[in-house]
Amino acid sequence: MKVIAIEDNSLPIISAGLFFDAGEFYESCGNNGMARIYKQLLLLSEFKDETRFEFNEKLEKFGITKDFSGGQDIIYLGCTGTALEIEKVFDGIYSLGFSLNTTNENFETAKEHVTRFSKSQKRYPRATCLLEQKTWQRLFKSRELEYNCPIDDALLNELKAEHISNFSNKIIQPNKAVLVVTGNLKTDKIFEAVNKKFSKLKIQTDASKKAHSKATDFCKIDSNTEIVEYADIRETEVIIGFEAPAFTDPKMPAAYILQTALNDYHKSPLKTLLKNEFPEAKNIFARYLPGKNRGLFTLGFTYSKEHEDRAIYSVISKMNTLKSQIPSEKNLKNIIELAGIKNLERFESRIDRVFYTGLAEILGDFRALERLDSDLIAVDTQSLKKTYEEIFVGKKYAISVMKPLKYKKQQETNIFFSFSYKDLA
Repeated sequence: MKVIAIEDNSLPIISAGLFFDAGEFYESCGNNGMARIYKQLLLLSEFKDETRFEFNEKLEKFGITKDFSGGQDIIYLGCTGTALEIEKVFDGIYSLGFSLNTTNENFETAKEHVTRFSKSQKRYPRATCLLEQKTWQRLFKSRELEYNCPIDDALLNELKAEHISNFSNKIIQPNKAVLVVTGNLKTDKIFEAVNKKFSKLKIQTDASKKAHSKATDFCKIDSNTEIVEYADIRETEVIIGFEAPAFTDPKMPAAYILQTALNDYHKSPLKTLLKNEFPEAKNIFARYLPGKNRGLFTLGFTYSKEHEDRAIYSVISKMNTLKSQIPSEKNLKNIIELAGIKNLERFESRIDRVFYTGLAEILGDFRALERLDSDLIAVDTQSLKKTYEEIFVGKKYAISVMKPLKYKKQQETNIFFSFSYKDLA
């Protein structure tokens, strides 16, 4: 188990979070939604040596709160209490992480919840980030990134209660866990308490050594139209996705600055371009999503009229022109300051700091997050232009379009190729 201890004396409390990387599970079996099922089991299951009621009563007695998060890529569970009760905090973490006693009934309830989520995602694509997941799926062929893609309903339907052991034996293991602890205790006291509680854990092995479900064809490049009754799409939604730096890539800070320059800065050249070329465009945004092995940079907008092709190709054909509008050193200073403020939001509370630190470690290295402020300051105009070129100029891209109910259809457009901007002149 990797332990990250952060001494913080600002408040007399301690927060701890246990993280497991679920991504590798999908490399062999496809995105069957197992991590989301397991997350539900954390809320439903009894424990090997106590009931759920006894567990909750024990934590409430000492004022310890629980926190669950994550999705298809990580399992995260956390507890927060006073520093004096660090052993009880770790008791809660231990029980949730390594003492679940799951029944068939628990599994069926959790599976039903994830099935409803998958159906809801198709009906509420905007609220559930379905469009971004489909863009990941279209842009990248690597199965190692399947956890970023929509759940495969056919694979989800095949899951049985006995498959939980395959998942837990591969993912929920102490040698694959990351424990993040922050609070007003010396780090040696934290490590002492960790060793006392977790040192006797043993690694379980999967006797079957066989992953559930065969792999399906991944990232088929095609176009299709499907009738879907969206509940939260009132205007046509467009996302254009480009490959971007991974979380631990040295160019990651510059990609964050690009997001701020194109999305948050009041002089955004992207918003100026679209408003000039396509006045109907609304809700214009740029978003950088760094992953473990690579990242996704999305440009998106909505509109209420037809002829979205004109807007899409206006953006793509003008990406080379936008490079010349990269902020000057004077404006860049303001943008870096704005990006730094947004980065501080990750540390607003102990729970936030634990979660983002653990997530950063799962993505490659928590130190990349710890030093992000100084790395942002080091970005200059030249490195920003170089990163811009590597992401946008003459690269592969994927386009996803979802139309509202009044069109009575969902239109998904796939464009996946390399090209030269000279061809567009």
